[in-house]
Amino acid sequence: MSGKSRIAFASLPDATSKSTWSGTPYFMAHALAEHFEQVFHVSPMLKRLEMMGGVADKAILKLTRKRCVHKRTHFFSKKYAESVTKQIKHSGAEMVFAISSTVIAHMNIGKIPIIYSSDTTFASIYDYYPGFENYATPCLKQAHQVEKMALERANLIIYPSQWAADSAIRDYGVSEEKICVVPYGANIDSWPEIEFPKRNPGSKECNLLFLGVDWNRKGGEIALQALVELEERYGLLATLYVVGCRPPVGVNHERMKVIGFLDKRDKQQYGRFLELLMKSHYLFLPTRAECYGLVFCEASAYGMPSISTDTGGVGGVVRNGENGYLLPIDAGPEAYAKRIHDIETKPGSYEKLSESSRQYFEENLNWHVWGERVSRIISRLADG
Repeated sequence: MSGKSRIAFASLPDATSKSTWSGTPYFMAHALAEHFEQVFHVSPMLKRLEMMGGVADKAILKLTRKRCVHKRTHFFSKKYAESVTKQIKHSGAEMVFAISSTVIAHMNIGKIPIIYSSDTTFASIYDYYPGFENYATPCLKQAHQVEKMALERANLIIYPSQWAADSAIRDYGVSEEKICVVPYGANIDSWPEIEFPKRNPGSKECNLLFLGVDWNRKGGEIALQALVELEERYGLLATLYVVGCRPPVGVNHERMKVIGFLDKRDKQQYGRFLELLMKSHYLFLPTRAECYGLVFCEASAYGMPSISTDTGGVGGVVRNGENGYLLPIDAGPEAYAKRIHDIETKPGSYEKLSESSRQYFEENLNWHVWGERVSRIISRLADG
Protein backbone atom coordinates (compact mmCIF):
# COMPACT_ATOMS: atom_id res chain seq x y z
CA MET A 1 0.00 0.00 0.00
CA SER A 2 2.86 2.33 -0.88
CA GLY A 3 4.04 2.28 2.71
CA LYS A 4 0.84 3.81 4.02
CA SER A 5 0.39 1.19 6.71
CA ARG A 6 0.41 3.12 9.99
CA ILE A 7 -2.98 4.68 10.64
CA ALA A 8 -3.95 6.99 13.48
CA PHE A 9 -7.61 6.40 14.36
CA ALA A 10 -8.78 9.83 15.57
CA SER A 11 -11.99 10.14 17.54
CA LEU A 12 -13.58 12.40 20.10
CA PRO A 13 -15.06 9.64 22.28
CA ASP A 14 -13.30 6.52 23.56
CA ALA A 15 -13.08 4.32 20.46
CA THR A 16 -11.67 1.38 22.42
CA SER A 17 -14.97 0.70 24.19
CA LYS A 18 -17.91 -1.23 22.76
CA SER A 19 -20.25 1.11 24.65
CA THR A 20 -19.23 4.13 22.57
CA TRP A 21 -21.70 4.86 19.75
CA SER A 22 -23.09 1.31 20.01
CA GLY A 23 -19.60 -0.05 19.40
CA THR A 24 -19.16 1.37 15.89
CA PRO A 25 -15.71 2.99 16.46
CA TYR A 26 -14.50 -0.21 18.15
CA PHE A 27 -15.53 -2.50 15.28
CA MET A 28 -14.44 0.03 12.66
CA ALA A 29 -10.92 0.26 14.07
CA HIS A 30 -10.66 -3.53 14.30
CA ALA A 31 -11.81 -3.87 10.69
CA LEU A 32 -9.05 -1.50 9.57
CA ALA A 33 -6.50 -3.41 11.66
CA GLU A 34 -7.15 -6.50 9.53
CA HIS A 35 -5.68 -4.71 6.51
CA PHE A 36 -3.02 -2.36 7.84
CA GLU A 37 0.21 -2.90 9.73
CA GLN A 38 -0.85 -0.76 12.71
CA VAL A 39 -3.94 1.14 13.79
CA PHE A 40 -3.56 3.13 16.97
CA HIS A 41 -6.05 5.35 18.78
CA VAL A 42 -5.67 9.07 19.32
CA SER A 43 -8.23 11.32 20.98
CA PRO A 44 -8.25 14.66 22.83
CA MET A 45 -7.30 14.35 26.48
CA LEU A 46 -9.12 17.41 27.79
CA LYS A 47 -11.41 16.13 30.54
CA ARG A 48 -11.32 19.29 32.63
CA LEU A 49 -11.99 21.52 29.64
CA GLU A 50 -14.81 19.21 28.54
CA MET A 51 -16.44 19.55 31.94
CA MET A 52 -16.28 23.34 31.66
CA GLY A 53 -17.81 23.12 28.18
CA GLY A 54 -20.69 21.06 29.49
CA VAL A 55 -21.34 23.60 32.25
CA ALA A 56 -21.31 26.41 29.69
CA ASP A 57 -23.82 24.56 27.48
CA LYS A 58 -26.24 24.20 30.40
CA ALA A 59 -25.81 27.83 31.42
CA ILE A 60 -26.53 29.09 27.89
CA LEU A 61 -29.63 26.89 27.67
CA LYS A 62 -30.90 28.14 31.01
CA LEU A 63 -30.28 31.81 30.26
CA THR A 64 -31.35 31.95 26.60
CA ARG A 65 -33.45 28.80 26.17
CA LYS A 66 -31.27 28.13 23.16
CA ARG A 67 -28.86 25.25 22.64
CA CYS A 68 -25.12 25.49 22.24
CA VAL A 69 -22.94 22.38 21.96
CA HIS A 70 -19.39 23.28 22.92
CA LYS A 71 -17.94 20.40 20.87
CA ARG A 72 -19.08 22.11 17.68
CA THR A 73 -17.53 25.53 18.37
CA HIS A 74 -14.28 26.80 16.85
CA PHE A 75 -12.69 27.14 20.29
CA PHE A 76 -13.12 23.49 21.20
CA SER A 77 -12.42 22.26 17.68
CA LYS A 78 -9.06 24.03 17.83
CA LYS A 79 -8.29 22.53 21.24
CA TYR A 80 -9.19 19.04 20.00
CA ALA A 81 -6.99 19.50 16.93
CA GLU A 82 -4.03 20.70 18.99
CA SER A 83 -4.24 17.72 21.35
CA VAL A 84 -4.64 15.12 18.63
CA THR A 85 -2.07 16.68 16.29
CA LYS A 86 0.65 16.31 18.94
CA GLN A 87 -0.18 12.63 19.34
CA ILE A 88 -0.20 12.05 15.58
CA LYS A 89 3.17 13.75 15.02
CA HIS A 90 4.80 11.72 17.81
CA SER A 91 3.30 8.46 16.50
CA GLY A 92 4.80 8.58 13.02
CA ALA A 93 1.40 7.97 11.45
CA GLU A 94 1.31 7.96 7.67
CA MET A 95 -2.44 8.46 7.50
CA VAL A 96 -5.31 9.61 9.74
CA PHE A 97 -8.71 7.97 9.86
CA ALA A 98 -11.10 10.28 11.73
CA ILE A 99 -14.69 9.76 12.86
CA SER A 100 -15.21 13.17 14.49
CA SER A 101 -15.48 16.20 12.20
CA THR A 102 -14.78 18.63 15.01
CA VAL A 103 -11.41 16.94 15.66
CA ILE A 104 -10.09 17.50 12.12
CA ALA A 105 -11.64 20.86 11.21
CA HIS A 106 -8.64 22.82 12.51
CA MET A 107 -6.07 20.04 12.18
CA ASN A 108 -2.70 20.96 10.67
CA ILE A 109 -0.62 17.86 9.99
CA GLY A 110 1.05 18.83 6.74
CA LYS A 111 0.74 16.36 3.87
CA ILE A 112 -0.50 13.42 5.94
CA PRO A 113 -3.79 12.31 4.29
CA ILE A 114 -7.01 12.43 6.31
CA ILE A 115 -9.87 9.99 5.75
CA TYR A 116 -13.11 10.96 7.44
CA SER A 117 -16.15 8.77 8.09
CA SER A 118 -19.52 9.54 9.64
CA ASP A 119 -23.12 8.41 9.21
CA THR A 120 -24.39 11.98 8.87
CA THR A 121 -23.54 15.63 8.36
CA PHE A 122 -24.48 18.38 10.78
CA ALA A 123 -26.84 19.86 8.18
CA SER A 124 -28.76 16.59 7.77
CA ILE A 125 -29.13 15.93 11.48
CA TYR A 126 -30.03 19.47 12.56
CA ASP A 127 -33.79 19.85 13.07
CA TYR A 128 -34.11 16.12 12.32
CA TYR A 129 -32.98 14.36 15.51
CA PRO A 130 -34.38 15.28 18.92
CA GLY A 131 -31.79 17.40 20.71
CA PHE A 132 -30.47 18.84 17.46
CA GLU A 133 -32.71 21.87 17.23
CA ASN A 134 -33.15 25.37 18.57
CA TYR A 135 -29.45 26.28 18.49
CA ALA A 136 -28.42 29.80 19.41
CA THR A 137 -27.59 31.62 16.16
CA PRO A 138 -23.83 32.04 16.84
CA CYS A 139 -23.52 28.37 17.83
CA LEU A 140 -25.46 27.19 14.78
CA LYS A 141 -23.24 29.26 12.51
CA GLN A 142 -20.07 27.83 14.06
CA ALA A 143 -21.38 24.27 13.89
CA HIS A 144 -21.91 24.59 10.14
CA GLN A 145 -18.53 26.25 9.69
CA VAL A 146 -16.70 23.53 11.64
CA GLU A 147 -18.44 20.81 9.60
CA LYS A 148 -17.57 22.50 6.32
CA MET A 149 -13.94 22.98 7.34
CA ALA A 150 -13.66 19.31 8.31
CA LEU A 151 -15.10 18.12 5.00
CA GLU A 152 -12.76 20.42 3.10
CA ARG A 153 -9.78 19.27 5.16
CA ALA A 154 -10.45 15.57 4.53
CA ASN A 155 -8.80 14.01 1.50
CA LEU A 156 -11.40 11.23 1.38
CA ILE A 157 -14.86 10.97 2.94
CA ILE A 158 -16.65 7.67 3.52
CA TYR A 159 -20.36 7.59 4.34
CA PRO A 160 -22.53 4.51 4.84
CA SER A 161 -25.50 5.95 2.91
CA GLN A 162 -26.21 8.09 -0.12
CA TRP A 163 -28.43 10.24 2.11
CA ALA A 164 -25.38 11.47 4.06
CA ALA A 165 -23.28 11.82 0.91
CA ASP A 166 -25.96 13.91 -0.80
CA SER A 167 -26.04 16.29 2.17
CA ALA A 168 -22.26 16.81 2.03
CA ILE A 169 -22.51 17.65 -1.66
CA ARG A 170 -25.66 19.76 -1.39
CA ASP A 171 -25.13 21.55 1.92
CA TYR A 172 -21.35 21.96 2.02
CA GLY A 173 -20.28 21.92 -1.60
CA VAL A 174 -18.10 18.81 -1.31
CA SER A 175 -16.94 17.31 -4.59
CA GLU A 176 -18.51 13.96 -5.44
CA GLU A 177 -15.07 12.71 -6.44
CA LYS A 178 -13.79 12.53 -2.87
CA ILE A 179 -16.86 10.81 -1.41
CA CYS A 180 -17.41 7.06 -1.26
CA VAL A 181 -20.46 5.22 0.06
CA VAL A 182 -19.70 1.99 1.92
CA PRO A 183 -22.33 0.49 4.29
CA TYR A 184 -21.31 -0.06 7.90
CA GLY A 185 -21.42 -3.52 9.45
CA ALA A 186 -23.17 -5.28 12.32
CA ASN A 187 -21.70 -4.57 15.75
CA ILE A 188 -21.51 -8.20 16.83
CA ASP A 189 -18.41 -10.31 17.44
CA SER A 190 -19.62 -13.27 15.37
CA TRP A 191 -22.71 -14.59 13.67
CA PRO A 192 -24.22 -18.05 13.78
CA GLU A 193 -24.83 -20.60 11.10
CA ILE A 194 -28.53 -20.49 10.28
CA GLU A 195 -30.58 -23.33 8.89
CA PHE A 196 -33.21 -22.17 6.44
CA PRO A 197 -36.11 -21.93 6.58
CA LYS A 198 -35.65 -20.11 9.87
CA ARG A 199 -39.20 -21.07 10.88
CA ASN A 200 -41.63 -23.68 9.69
CA PRO A 201 -43.77 -22.54 6.76
CA GLY A 202 -47.28 -21.79 7.96
CA SER A 203 -46.15 -21.34 11.58
CA LYS A 204 -48.60 -19.31 13.67
CA GLU A 205 -45.76 -17.93 15.78
CA CYS A 206 -44.66 -14.44 14.73
CA ASN A 207 -42.14 -12.56 16.86
CA LEU A 208 -41.58 -8.88 16.17
CA LEU A 209 -38.45 -7.25 17.61
CA PHE A 210 -38.56 -3.54 18.44
CA LEU A 211 -34.94 -2.62 19.11
CA GLY A 212 -34.03 0.95 20.06
CA VAL A 213 -33.19 3.26 22.94
CA ASP A 214 -35.84 5.88 22.19
CA TRP A 215 -39.46 4.74 22.19
CA ASN A 216 -40.78 7.85 20.49
CA ARG A 217 -38.08 8.41 17.87
CA LYS A 218 -38.09 4.75 16.90
CA GLY A 219 -41.85 4.76 16.34
CA GLY A 220 -42.91 2.72 19.36
CA GLU A 221 -46.53 3.83 19.32
CA ILE A 222 -46.89 2.89 15.65
CA ALA A 223 -45.35 -0.54 16.35
CA LEU A 224 -47.80 -1.16 19.20
CA GLN A 225 -50.82 -0.07 17.16
CA ALA A 226 -49.67 -2.28 14.30
CA LEU A 227 -49.49 -5.22 16.71
CA VAL A 228 -53.16 -4.61 17.58
CA GLU A 229 -54.04 -4.17 13.90
CA LEU A 230 -52.45 -7.52 13.03
CA GLU A 231 -54.81 -9.23 15.46
CA GLU A 232 -58.01 -7.29 14.87
CA ARG A 233 -57.85 -7.10 11.07
CA TYR A 234 -55.86 -10.18 10.12
CA GLY A 235 -56.14 -12.53 13.08
CA LEU A 236 -52.38 -12.76 13.49
CA LEU A 237 -51.41 -13.09 17.16
CA ALA A 238 -47.90 -11.69 16.99
CA THR A 239 -45.65 -10.91 19.95
CA LEU A 240 -43.77 -7.60 20.15
CA TYR A 241 -40.47 -7.73 22.08
CA VAL A 242 -39.30 -4.28 23.16
CA VAL A 243 -35.53 -4.08 23.73
CA GLY A 244 -33.41 -1.04 24.54
CA CYS A 245 -36.08 1.16 26.05
CA ARG A 246 -39.34 1.11 27.97
CA PRO A 247 -42.70 2.48 26.78
CA PRO A 248 -44.27 5.38 28.68
CA VAL A 249 -46.06 4.53 31.92
CA GLY A 250 -49.46 3.02 31.21
CA VAL A 251 -48.61 1.89 27.68
CA ASN A 252 -48.86 -1.88 27.62
CA HIS A 253 -50.36 -4.89 25.88
CA GLU A 254 -50.57 -8.54 26.84
CA ARG A 255 -48.44 -9.56 23.85
CA MET A 256 -45.91 -6.75 24.21
CA LYS A 257 -42.97 -8.11 26.19
CA VAL A 258 -40.76 -5.32 27.52
CA ILE A 259 -37.17 -6.46 27.99
CA GLY A 260 -35.59 -3.04 28.48
CA PHE A 261 -31.95 -2.12 27.96
CA LEU A 262 -29.41 -4.92 27.44
CA ASP A 263 -25.75 -4.08 27.99
CA LYS A 264 -23.58 -5.83 25.39
CA ARG A 265 -20.59 -5.60 27.73
CA ASP A 266 -22.34 -7.94 30.16
CA LYS A 267 -21.96 -11.55 29.01
CA GLN A 268 -25.39 -12.64 30.26
CA GLN A 269 -27.23 -9.64 28.82
CA TYR A 270 -25.37 -9.96 25.52
CA GLY A 271 -26.40 -13.60 25.39
CA ARG A 272 -30.01 -12.57 25.92
CA PHE A 273 -29.68 -10.04 23.10
CA LEU A 274 -28.39 -12.70 20.69
CA GLU A 275 -31.13 -15.08 21.80
CA LEU A 276 -33.77 -12.51 20.85
CA LEU A 277 -32.13 -11.97 17.47
CA MET A 278 -32.32 -15.70 16.84
CA LYS A 279 -35.95 -16.22 17.96
CA SER A 280 -37.41 -13.08 16.34
CA HIS A 281 -38.84 -13.16 12.82
CA TYR A 282 -38.95 -9.46 11.94
CA LEU A 283 -37.06 -6.40 13.11
CA PHE A 284 -40.00 -4.03 13.32
CA LEU A 285 -38.81 -0.45 13.68
CA PRO A 286 -41.08 2.23 12.17
CA THR A 287 -38.48 4.87 13.05
CA ARG A 288 -39.19 8.58 12.71
CA ALA A 289 -35.54 9.66 12.35
CA GLU A 290 -32.47 7.56 11.62
CA CYS A 291 -29.01 8.35 10.27
CA TYR A 292 -28.29 4.73 9.39
CA GLY A 293 -29.38 1.98 11.80
CA LEU A 294 -26.81 -0.66 12.76
CA VAL A 295 -29.61 -2.83 14.17
CA PHE A 296 -30.69 -3.54 10.60
CA CYS A 297 -27.25 -5.05 9.95
CA GLU A 298 -27.57 -7.20 13.07
CA ALA A 299 -31.03 -8.34 12.06
CA SER A 300 -29.80 -9.34 8.60
CA ALA A 301 -26.97 -11.33 10.18
CA TYR A 302 -29.64 -13.49 11.82
CA GLY A 303 -31.71 -13.90 8.69
CA MET A 304 -34.33 -11.50 10.05
CA PRO A 305 -36.04 -9.13 7.57
CA SER A 306 -36.46 -5.52 8.65
CA ILE A 307 -39.72 -3.61 8.39
CA SER A 308 -38.95 0.08 8.76
CA THR A 309 -39.30 3.59 7.35
CA ASP A 310 -37.81 5.24 4.30
CA THR A 311 -36.22 8.10 6.22
CA GLY A 312 -32.71 9.43 6.68
CA GLY A 313 -30.03 6.87 5.87
CA VAL A 314 -32.14 3.74 6.40
CA GLY A 315 -32.23 3.20 2.66
CA GLY A 316 -28.47 2.67 2.80
CA VAL A 317 -28.87 -0.50 4.85
CA VAL A 318 -32.36 -1.87 4.12
CA ARG A 319 -33.13 -2.72 0.51
CA ASN A 320 -36.73 -3.45 -0.47
CA GLY A 321 -37.22 -7.10 -1.27
CA GLU A 322 -33.66 -8.07 -0.23
CA ASN A 323 -33.43 -7.70 3.54
CA GLY A 324 -36.76 -6.08 4.33
CA TYR A 325 -39.13 -3.34 3.28
CA LEU A 326 -39.30 0.41 3.86
CA LEU A 327 -42.58 2.29 4.08
CA PRO A 328 -43.10 6.05 3.55
CA ILE A 329 -42.67 8.32 6.57
CA ASP A 330 -46.41 9.06 6.59
CA ALA A 331 -47.41 5.38 6.65
CA GLY A 332 -49.62 4.45 9.62
CA PRO A 333 -49.96 1.26 11.67
CA GLU A 334 -52.40 -0.17 9.15
CA ALA A 335 -49.81 -0.02 6.36
CA TYR A 336 -47.15 -1.71 8.48
CA ALA A 337 -49.56 -4.43 9.58
CA LYS A 338 -50.58 -5.03 5.96
CA ARG A 339 -46.97 -5.34 4.83
CA ILE A 340 -46.26 -7.99 7.48
CA HIS A 341 -49.54 -9.79 6.70
CA ASP A 342 -48.75 -9.84 2.97
CA ILE A 343 -45.38 -11.47 3.62
CA GLU A 344 -46.91 -13.97 6.03
CA THR A 345 -49.68 -15.07 3.68
CA LYS A 346 -47.77 -15.33 0.40
CA PRO A 347 -46.32 -18.87 0.16
CA GLY A 348 -42.54 -18.88 0.39
CA SER A 349 -42.33 -15.11 0.78
CA TYR A 350 -40.92 -15.04 4.31
CA GLU A 351 -38.53 -17.92 3.69
CA LYS A 352 -37.09 -16.23 0.59
CA LEU A 353 -36.79 -12.85 2.34
CA SER A 354 -35.10 -14.41 5.35
CA GLU A 355 -32.49 -16.14 3.19
CA SER A 356 -31.80 -13.04 1.09
CA SER A 357 -31.46 -10.97 4.29
CA ARG A 358 -28.62 -13.21 5.45
CA GLN A 359 -27.05 -13.16 1.99
CA TYR A 360 -27.21 -9.36 1.87
CA PHE A 361 -25.51 -9.26 5.25
CA GLU A 362 -22.71 -11.57 4.13
CA GLU A 363 -22.10 -9.57 0.97
CA ASN A 364 -22.58 -6.02 2.29
CA LEU A 365 -23.37 -5.52 5.97
CA ASN A 366 -20.44 -6.86 7.98
CA TRP A 367 -17.25 -5.13 9.09
CA HIS A 368 -14.99 -7.60 7.25
CA VAL A 369 -16.49 -6.53 3.93
CA TRP A 370 -16.38 -2.87 4.98
CA GLY A 371 -12.70 -3.20 5.87
CA GLU A 372 -11.86 -4.84 2.55
CA ARG A 373 -13.65 -2.17 0.52
CA VAL A 374 -12.27 0.73 2.53
CA SER A 375 -8.71 -0.64 2.43
CA ARG A 376 -8.89 -0.79 -1.37
CA ILE A 377 -10.18 2.79 -1.49
CA ILE A 378 -7.41 3.96 0.85
CA SER A 379 -4.82 2.14 -1.26
CA ARG A 380 -5.89 4.10 -4.32
CA LEU A 381 -5.58 7.32 -2.29
CA ALA A 382 -2.13 6.31 -1.03
CA ASP A 383 -0.95 5.46 -4.55
CA GLY A 384 -2.14 8.91 -5.57
